[in-house]
Amino acid sequence: IRKAVADRLLPMVEDSGWFFDTELLVLAERAGLRIHEVPVDWVDDPNSTVRIVRTAAEDLKGVWWVGRALATGALPLDRLSRPFGTDPRDRELSGVPGGLARQ
Repeated sequence: IRKAVADRLLPMVEDSGWFFDTELLVLAERAGLRIHEVPVDWVDDPNSTVRIVRTAAEDLKGVWWVGRALATGALPLDRLSRPFGTDPRDRELSGVPGGLARQ
């Protein structure tokens, strides 16, 4: 993440736990930013103290919260209306019905 993007988006993220990155990605996508996946090599730590059930439950709550916030307009999307420039998905494409390119 670029510093200019982080400075703009991170203050809007409400979750301070494991789910913050998902919320950040949703906000970035809604701001019209491109998201890139970067592969990593995962090394499992058998001595991890992560509580899987509790973490999964918190993630499900986060998914519910973000979905509800999107549906009710609780996310500050008005502050994200293209703050980083135009979204290339908004341009007209020949032979593609309006709005379909965003999918």
